[in-house]
Amino acid sequence: MMMRIVNCISGKDFGGPKQAFLDYGAMLEAMGHEVHYIVRTQARCLNYLTHVPAERIHTVSYYRTTCPILKSRSIQTLSQCLLEIRPHIIFSHKQIDLALLKPA
Repeated sequence: MMMRIVNCISGKDFGGPKQAFLDYGAMLEAMGHEVHYIVRTQARCLNYLTHVPAERIHTVSYYRTTCPILKSRSIQTLSQCLLEIRPHIIFSHKQIDLALLKPA
């Protein structure tokens, strides 16, 4: 069964978790799943997603914070993105993203 999967990471630089983000996405695509990537605007890992169809790359600008007001806005922004995609499963590669994706 093909699943629609969201692969999410918020960092803009490139390093350990971002490499896992790319590796997970490639592995899931190779298994025949529809992988959607949620990344922050201007993230360096976008340079490595050129093989992915544009409609599966979702660049989102949101706050990575625990401040209640800003966190609420971030959850709302991610919720809107997830409603468009309607994923079966979500992979989060950063703890702060997980705290935002769970309520979204």
